[in-house]
Amino acid sequence: MRQTAAQGHDMSDDQALILHHYKESPYAEKVRAFLGYKQLTWRSVITQRIAPKPDLVALTGGYRKVPVLQVGADVFCDTRLILAELARRAPQPSSQALPGHWSEVVGHWVDVNLFGRVVEFTFGQNVDHLPDAFLADRAALRGAPLDREALKKAVPLAEQNLKAQLAWIEIGLSGLHPFINGEHPGPGDFTLYSTLWFARVGRFDFTRFPAIGAWMERLRDFGHGTPTEMSA
Repeated sequence: MRQTAAQGHDMSDDQALILHHYKESPYAEKVRAFLGYKQLTWRSVITQRIAPKPDLVALTGGYRKVPVLQVGADVFCDTRLILAELARRAPQPSSQALPGHWSEVVGHWVDVNLFGRVVEFTFGQNVDHLPDAFLADRAALRGAPLDREALKKAVPLAEQNLKAQLAWIEIGLSGLHPFINGEHPGPGDFTLYSTLWFARVGRFDFTRFPAIGAWMERLRDFGHGTPTEMSA
């Protein structure tokens, strides 16, 4: 009988889950939270936040973003693919999107709309603490300069937009179900959670949104599974 890699069970070395990531990445937090929900054992490789990333790009064939999941000779470079692969390997507890709920719709909305507002807010809030090299790296990625003063000035509007958009999520989470997906979290829960986790990095005040705060605590309580540090 074949065992799955769930509930904290270790895997053979050739099938070990190796996550290349860094602590501050919201995309990486999405995967870490999912690993926690699935109660998985995994190996943690911390990468640099900015280029050059010789070990990572050698592994991926030139892809430099995080997170990257490595399983044996297979490499997964997109959070949707990573979550799908983890769910395939550890089907329980279920993370399948349920019909009649808003998990997939919310996930898409976060990706195309909310995430940009959160990045504007968090970058603007923390810009005085960001090294010049980090801003130059992100400017190169987006193909446009990043000006510290412009980032600061964008914070009030970004915060206003963020509050307006969170108002309808607050209403939805004030209902009968503990998660956006219903009785158990789905992909949209983790997409929204990691984005709002990044807003907390920017010190966004969630006191006006108690249902969102409680929902975030439910997801936070799953932890990050059982990671073991390793070098690249």
